[in-house]
Amino acid sequence: MKLFRIATLLMVVWVWCSQAPAQEKPQYLRVQCVKVADGKYAEFDTILPENRKLAKVRVDSGRSMLSLVARAVYPAGRSATCDYHFVDGYDGFPPEAASPEQVQADFKKVRHSDEPGGVSR
Repeated sequence: MKLFRIATLLMVVWVWCSQAPAQEKPQYLRVQCVKVADGKYAEFDTILPENRKLAKVRVDSGRSMLSLVARAVYPAGRSATCDYHFVDGYDGFPPEAASPEQVQADFKKVRHSDEPGGVSR
């Protein structure tokens, strides 16, 4: 009976260990909730196109898999917890936060892509 328990335990461990390496790489979403102050929607909407370009630079560089901005429709106004959701998707664990130098380099790429003949790479 003792030999059966040991054999069963070894079989369970072997099956569990053989499945662990076969798991797919996890995907993660980072969701940021943004509440816009009353009367500031117009100002906030003016920065969204630049944010879209910045997100494209980060996706093109491979630091994130996807990026999207979703505006909350219901509830709206003061009762809303979030007016916007900024979502970044990662294939694997999310990287460390970008350094100030990396953020500046990303903004430089965004500004370069806005120039006539500029290409963002």
